[in-house]
Amino acid sequence: MCTIMKIPDAMAQLDRLLERELPQHGDVERVERRMGHSKGYLRKLRNKNWNVLLVTLLEVLEGLDIPPGVFFGRLFDVQSDPESCLLAIERQSGETPVLAALEKATARLARSEPRVAAEDVGRRARLEDLTRSSRSDQCKRLRSTQKFQALDFLQRYLDYLDRLRYEQADNAAKIAETVATGVVELVVCSPTERLELQCKALGVYGSSARLLGQFTPAARAIRLGMKLAQRHDLEVSYAELLQRGAYVLHDHGEYDRALGLLQDAQVIYSDLGLEKSLGMALVDRGIMLGQKGDYQRAQRVFRQALETLPLRPGTCCRSRLASLHGIAVAQRHLGELDAAETSLDEALAYASAQSGAVVGKLIWLQGMIASDRQEHAEAELLLLEALRLFTACDDPLDVALVSLGLMKALLAQDKGQEAVGLAKQMTALLKRFKGNQLAEGALVELIEGGLRGEVSVELVERVAANLAKGGPLPDRVRH
Repeated sequence: MCTIMKIPDAMAQLDRLLERELPQHGDVERVERRMGHSKGYLRKLRNKNWNVLLVTLLEVLEGLDIPPGVFFGRLFDVQSDPESCLLAIERQSGETPVLAALEKATARLARSEPRVAAEDVGRRARLEDLTRSSRSDQCKRLRSTQKFQALDFLQRYLDYLDRLRYEQADNAAKIAETVATGVVELVVCSPTERLELQCKALGVYGSSARLLGQFTPAARAIRLGMKLAQRHDLEVSYAELLQRGAYVLHDHGEYDRALGLLQDAQVIYSDLGLEKSLGMALVDRGIMLGQKGDYQRAQRVFRQALETLPLRPGTCCRSRLASLHGIAVAQRHLGELDAAETSLDEALAYASAQSGAVVGKLIWLQGMIASDRQEHAEAELLLLEALRLFTACDDPLDVALVSLGLMKALLAQDKGQEAVGLAKQMTALLKRFKGNQLAEGALVELIEGGLRGEVSVELVERVAANLAKGGPLPDRVRH
């Protein structure tokens, strides 16, 4: 892991490195001649603690809390280890009580012993026994009720929270925090099973925080889980956290490093023969290639994912849906509108049992294709339905982006006043992007245009581009 290094230590390490490397590349005098300097130049320079520029640069990096390894890795396009990349994001904000509690709980678990089961702990609990309650009640009952502290139940419950985050990211984050800080340690299981459970809880918390635009806690929780998994050789847990970390890096423009993390996860799944997990990692890879604009490769990877995912009934439906949707998105961007509609029809056949947000993604894409065909009245109807579904699911980024698509459809029909009214309504979303300066600034620009009664296609497109940069991976069915 690349950590912040004090300047004297960095200079000393640089000196040791040069002492070791110079003899390996011929005599020092030959190097000095090639540089155009007289004998003794390098020795004099080293005795002067090298140069002021390097010291100043290290001071700047120290002040910014950027690890030198991460900075120089970016400068020379050298792949940094995943922990270092996440650490750079993590250091963008300060400590919080939640993060401190997560670290303390994880440290305790690493030293925990097996717990002996009480007679009634093995009684199977149903998810519905808990999930019908309010968030606060769920947290309370998780800490106090033994049947909810069984290993099998908590594994299923964390899977439920992982799905819930797409609809209610705030609730998923709060409950996952409770599980990680005060419930996992109560579970009757082996130490290894407990640590795997903690990795999952940290991952769900981190992914939920990411969807809320809270990237510092997202990076911290995921990195904490990665360290735990590495230390205890939990390969599957580590690979799952690599996938989650890839999304955080992608949201910060680290596209190649994000793809690198997914590649590492794929290798682990392939080595272990985990077909379903490998297929899901391929779906993630396809999503990110599409976000990079590499639509041809994205299509190939999505089709590879469809071939890899198991065909057993009831398994991987959401991942298959994500692949079909990703193929349709790529086809639309390549101008293959008929093929995109065919892929969407196939996706809709999978979507009947899925949540409103998933169906909303498909209808959104249908609306965009209608706009591409200049069928603006049809696009308006489709985008209104997608907006209704996203609003019901409390998905602020998708609400904002679909609203922008709807504004374009309205403007194309000379419904300028309706577009202005929709822009003004975006004020209600501002608080949901607090702390996300790029997304918040984009929304403010749109709202101000609405208040002036000046909403144009150019403004909408500019705001959409900035909003997409400031939010987590829009325009995709997630799995």
